[in-house]
Amino acid sequence: MLCALVYFNNLLLPQVNFVMLNVDNSKWAPEVQEYGVQGIPHFVFMDGSGTPLAAAVGRLPREVLQGNVSALAAGQQQLPYAAVRGQTSSLAPPSSMVASPQPVTAPRDHV
Repeated sequence: MLCALVYFNNLLLPQVNFVMLNVDNSKWAPEVQEYGVQGIPHFVFMDGSGTPLAAAVGRLPREVLQGNVSALAAGQQQLPYAAVRGQTSSLAPPSSMVASPQPVTAPRDHV
C-alpha cells in the first residue's frame, strides 16, 4: 500500500498532497475523532480547501486509490470510489485516544 502511495505522490505532485498521521500518537486524537477513524489504513480524500469528498478504509485495490487520486488531481468534486471499505487493522477504543497534555513522541512519529 505504501508503495502505491509513493508512486501516486511522485506522479501527481504538485496537484495532490499526501499527509500521513500516526494514529497511535495521542497528538492526532482530534483528527482521528473528526474523521471517524476506526481502522487503518483510513484515507480521507479532500479538495483544495480541505473539504472531505470521500473516504476509503482498509486494504484496497490499487485501482481504488488511483481512481480517487486521479479524480482529485483533475479537480473533480465527485470521486469514483466515494465510500469503499476493505480489510482493516482496528484501533484502540476511543477512550484510549484522549489527547494527553504532553503528546507522546517516538522516533517514527509524523510531526
